[in-house]
Amino acid sequence: MEVISNSVPSGADSKGQGWAQFWDVQGAADYILRRRFTVVTLQFSDDLLRDAKDVAKAVQDACASKGLQVKAFVLADTTYHSLGVDEVAAQHVHAQCVIHYGRASLSPLSSLPAYFVFTRAPLDCGRTAEQLVSWAAEEGSTAVAGRTAVIVLPDQPLMWAVSELRACLASAAHKADLDVPFIVAKDCLWLWLGEDDAPALTQLLMTYSRMHWAMYNPQEDSLREGLPSEIRRMLRKRNYLIEKAKNANIVGIVVGTLGVAGYLEAAEQIRKQAQAAGKKTYTLLMGKPSPVKLANFPEVDVFILIADAQGQILDSKEFYAPLITPYEAQLAFAPEGSVASDDYRLDFDALLSSADGLSISEQEAAPRFSLVDGGRYVGTADSSETGALTILAERAPHALHVPEGPGRLAEVKSAAEYLVTRRTYTGLETPFTGAAAKPVVIAVAGRSGRAAQYEDEPSASNVK
Repeated sequence: MEVISNSVPSGADSKGQGWAQFWDVQGAADYILRRRFTVVTLQFSDDLLRDAKDVAKAVQDACASKGLQVKAFVLADTTYHSLGVDEVAAQHVHAQCVIHYGRASLSPLSSLPAYFVFTRAPLDCGRTAEQLVSWAAEEGSTAVAGRTAVIVLPDQPLMWAVSELRACLASAAHKADLDVPFIVAKDCLWLWLGEDDAPALTQLLMTYSRMHWAMYNPQEDSLREGLPSEIRRMLRKRNYLIEKAKNANIVGIVVGTLGVAGYLEAAEQIRKQAQAAGKKTYTLLMGKPSPVKLANFPEVDVFILIADAQGQILDSKEFYAPLITPYEAQLAFAPEGSVASDDYRLDFDALLSSADGLSISEQEAAPRFSLVDGGRYVGTADSSETGALTILAERAPHALHVPEGPGRLAEVKSAAEYLVTRRTYTGLETPFTGAAAKPVVIAVAGRSGRAAQYEDEPSASNVK
């Protein structure tokens, strides 16, 4: 995985040297040439797609000038979201690597290598440094008081200016006699530099909500202090959804990525924890989740989205059932006090590193009172009863019917039987409606022509 950030082209020549530097044409070509790739894919977000054709041709020409013929494919309308590498679409054309343009989640990949090219937003490093140092050095500044340092977290489109910004901050701090350096250290003020709606900022604010924060937008020349109120509301909402997940009976595990390393292990770990908590699980793979797609499963009480940190759907108010993260599922399904919940997580690394021994037999069968509806929920049964229930559950899908009395049948209540008989379309005339099943016949040629007059019907002139 390699990352490069480039500048926005300026001037009248949109296909000149500035344009090539912006798209890092030579860097992408060198990456392909070093590894002798012959089939590559170029992934663009929607706002960068207008130049995809020209970029692909430029990369091909740069490789051809070195004696390597490369077949390039453009990826658009990604399977899940544009921040992640779309390995699924790349594998459809047997690509050997992905060149990703624009913002990226930078999650570890499972199979294909990737080369990242960040776009550049304009930044006046001198003015930005003066504004930040002036704010930090002003009298009565409570944000910086008592801090040993200020951590500057630039957004991806501003990564190109890190070296220059560091020098400008050091110079401005020296002129203002500011004792608090802009370095990485403990007990610091965390300063975000970039747009307010960046996905990376939301991830950082939720993950490190206990830190002291300040946000500076160089495009709007605005600065805010403290954790935004919308993040506080979102965290309270997430805690509420954790309590709802504890009350759920049927859980849907939605696979929201096929490229991030460890997604299969994370889904399996969640399935084990959900079953240990006495819940039924279904694993769903549907591409990009949407309210319409998930509404096809009204029996599911809560969905768990397996995706990278910046691909999580945190606002699920339009969905029929709430969506929670793997970390929230771990808190909901694990015994009380077994998982440390000090720092909020959006990725599933903590889930993979957690112990595998969350056995249901080790959890006490004490009743639990719900904080959502106030109901009383009985704890999990002991191991002997659990084993008996497991055996019955395994036998149920194989049972044709259970006699309940003369001429009566008892309904088999298993998840598999329910999906087959209630959620699977078998036609209008079936034994379930009382009609006899029609025999299978060979298809024959039907009528042809228009509805006004088929070919086997007499014409109007022949009718007397």
